[in-house]
Amino acid sequence: MFSPDTKIPKATDDLSDSMDITMLVTLFETFLQGISTQTQDDVPNEAIDSGITKLMSVWGVLSAKIGDQDKI
Repeated sequence: MFSPDTKIPKATDDLSDSMDITMLVTLFETFLQGISTQTQDDVPNEAIDSGITKLMSVWGVLSAKIGDQDKI
């Protein structure tokens, strides 16, 4: 459990200043809403987990420093 004094790094510290944060919020929010629908439609957890893994790889690409993207 975090105490009120715990500094939690902001995810935006990983991204360039030119990143469109509104677009990222929309991307992740839409994905999460879709998971709710898929769960109600009995989509297997493995399929949802695979989608989550792929979406999080997008974060890795967006937060990679220039010159390091070939290491992803």
